[in-house]
Amino acid sequence: QPALTGTELATTTTIKKPNTFNKLPGDSSGPTRNKVSGYADLDSLLSQKGPLGSGTKLRMPDDQLFGYDSSDLQPSSISQLQKLGTLIKRNPKATFSVEGYTDSLGSPDYNLDLSQRRADSVKEYLVNVMGINPAQIETRGYGASKFLVAPRPVIANSPEEQMEIERQRPNRRVVIVV
Repeated sequence: QPALTGTELATTTTIKKPNTFNKLPGDSSGPTRNKVSGYADLDSLLSQKGPLGSGTKLRMPDDQLFGYDSSDLQPSSISQLQKLGTLIKRNPKATFSVEGYTDSLGSPDYNLDLSQRRADSVKEYLVNVMGINPAQIETRGYGASKFLVAPRPVIANSPEEQMEIERQRPNRRVVIVV
């Protein structure tokens, strides 16, 4: 098809719109780069000036704070927790809620207790190591709820169970809410 002349171009009824359908918007932390939507990025929040907005949600990175069936902080989590401590210190008037979650494996009562212990472990580190005021941090365990990866039924002690444990890794998380 031949190109349109200047007159034809000015009188054409077809309006070209840029193709933005495939581009997903970022959240308050900027462009989406393998981040879960709805959650802010810790590094982006640290680079901002001024206080954090109420209701800001921050999901700790996927390198996992905890191993499977554990509330002990992994050594790889220390740098992220130090960044979180710095962010809390910069916002002395804010209260931070540490929410713990588990995967679907295990009994509901056990998972509720484990999720609370995970949230408490994060608070304990922030208070005892980073010197954060304990009144600034609330903890709450939500157990096996608000899944990021929908659970699948599996037979206990089977190869499928081990695959499901790995698949549900994102469900074993801590979320920080300002």
